[in-house]
Amino acid sequence: GRGLCCFEGKFDFALLTNEARQLCATLYCNSAQALLGCSHLQGAVTDMARDMANGALTLVPEHVEALFRRGCAQANAADWAEATKDFQHVLRLDPKHEAAEEALRNVRELSEEEVRLCEKLASAEEAKGEGNERFAEGSFQAASLAYLRGLDAFDGVDPHQLNSAARSLNATLFSNA
Repeated sequence: GRGLCCFEGKFDFALLTNEARQLCATLYCNSAQALLGCSHLQGAVTDMARDMANGALTLVPEHVEALFRRGCAQANAADWAEATKDFQHVLRLDPKHEAAEEALRNVRELSEEEVRLCEKLASAEEAKGEGNERFAEGSFQAASLAYLRGLDAFDGVDPHQLNSAARSLNATLFSNA
């Protein structure tokens, strides 16, 4: 390794190895950045970009831009906890990294929004269950009111945020009400 090279007086080789590590880390990091822009390619903005950033971090563990880009890939995968860790790490290393500050704010907002959406979906699912029970009892008006309460849970929710199960629940509530 580099220690042996230094011991043998081959300082240029030891420095070159360090420079080569930096260069390879930069290449990995640039690849991660390029992949983050390839939303048309499945997995590019998540897994592939994360793998490239991890490659850079293997070579240079405190590489600020690699940490930032991995955080972006984590956020694209909706892995809010890991994205938050990466952006916070970036800000510890570079407190004035404006893009990391903004990304951290966005991740926190999206995380909170996802929690609110999950609560709304749980409420809608509960109302659907109640509606099904009332329907089975022959209380059709009470069933309809329960289904309508379930639909109310979707008020203010962007339909593009809904996964297929949530869209199916919304459609079921709508057709049953």
